[in-house]
Amino acid sequence: MKEEANALYKEGRFKQALIKYTELIHLYPTNANNYSNRSACHMMMEKYENALNDARKTIEIDPTHIKAHVRFIKCALSMGKLLVAETALSRLSEVDPKNEILATHRKKLKEIHKHLEQEAEAASTKQYNRALIEINKCLAICSRSNSFKIRRAEYLAHLRRYKEAEEVVDNVLQVDPLNIDAKYVVGFCVYQSEVDRAVNYIRETLQLVPDHKKLVSLYKKARKLADRKKAGNDAIKRKEYSEALGFYAEAMAVDIGNLEMKKKLYYNMALAQYKLGNLQKSIDECSNALVIDPKYVKALMRRGRCYMDLKDWEEAVKDLTRACKLDSGKDCKKLLDEAKQKFASSRSDHHSIIGVPYNAPYQDIKRAYKQKALVHHPDRHSTASHEEQKRHEKKFKEITQAYRILMKGYKQNGRYRSSGCDAHYPTDFHDDRTDEDDEDCYGNPMSDMWYAYSAFLQEQRAHFFC
Repeated sequence: MKEEANALYKEGRFKQALIKYTELIHLYPTNANNYSNRSACHMMMEKYENALNDARKTIEIDPTHIKAHVRFIKCALSMGKLLVAETALSRLSEVDPKNEILATHRKKLKEIHKHLEQEAEAASTKQYNRALIEINKCLAICSRSNSFKIRRAEYLAHLRRYKEAEEVVDNVLQVDPLNIDAKYVVGFCVYQSEVDRAVNYIRETLQLVPDHKKLVSLYKKARKLADRKKAGNDAIKRKEYSEALGFYAEAMAVDIGNLEMKKKLYYNMALAQYKLGNLQKSIDECSNALVIDPKYVKALMRRGRCYMDLKDWEEAVKDLTRACKLDSGKDCKKLLDEAKQKFASSRSDHHSIIGVPYNAPYQDIKRAYKQKALVHHPDRHSTASHEEQKRHEKKFKEITQAYRILMKGYKQNGRYRSSGCDAHYPTDFHDDRTDEDDEDCYGNPMSDMWYAYSAFLQEQRAHFFC
């Protein structure tokens, strides 16, 4: 039977060889070689825990069995059992002081300890990229270490590489289904995007180990965030939008590092602001969400809807086009088509840009222009958000361009009375010539822009000295 088992091993049929060696152990339980050979089978099948146990049994029976000592050291090191490996190296040095693996494995242990020190230093200062590099170097030697794998998964999670982190701990849980540290990493990853599911998962896991500090801390945080978020959602359903904003702000303050949940909370706040009629604030909240995730379709659509309500058709088309590329749903396409149609018509409708009817006299146009230019002048919005500054600057340029085109059309048409300048003019005029100074009642757009700016300064001075 021994020859048959050895032949199976040489053929690479390790499972069958293992069965034969087990039979031999039952027949000859004090034969050290049988345990040693079965240990070799376990190693070839990458069952290092079983290989370690058989090697240990071999050494108990025969303390001078060199191959068993070597296998024991290799298994211990591969599994990251550093203290066990160091002790085994000391025992081998007593039995065989000149064995060649002594120097190489002591060198490996020294390297591992060095990497672990650097990993601990990096982790303490939250340099997770560096910590990940160091633990990966440890895993290059201790490839079967579950504790090192779990630490690797934690660093991946801190670097927001959640899918990779879950793959690592799933591998650990296949071997050790009750590994609490691995379950903690799973809970941490789930918490980043599905806080309600995370609460249930962590609660169930805590039943196994109620005093696990990391799990307890994560559970409290997840529970608080979930409660505040639910309170906000309930307030939205009751149409109490201002109250909802407060709850969402509280939820966000629970864990500002949870970007996935932060993104969703920004969107919910944008929805509440929209319902309150605060379109610019809704745009700002959507922009905050899109900084975290530029492909967040719901935020793109909400911001596009706000731009449509503000009649900023060009920005609406930009956002809705991006949204439709990511999501080809009917709602998105319908909004985009509407925005495109409005944008196309608004580009030639200079009267609506200025805010006057088609047949408005010159003085009304000039007055409306100055009023709108004053509202949207960039200096008035120097303390606003970047998005709002851009919107007002663009609107200011659009108003000025519309005014200049109308004035050129008015001048070219030539139908006016020098005293009143209240003639009407065509709206489809397009002048490709360079700009010229307009005289008297036609108005000089640059002087009108200065007038608007001067009015703005006067308003600021009056406010300051009151």
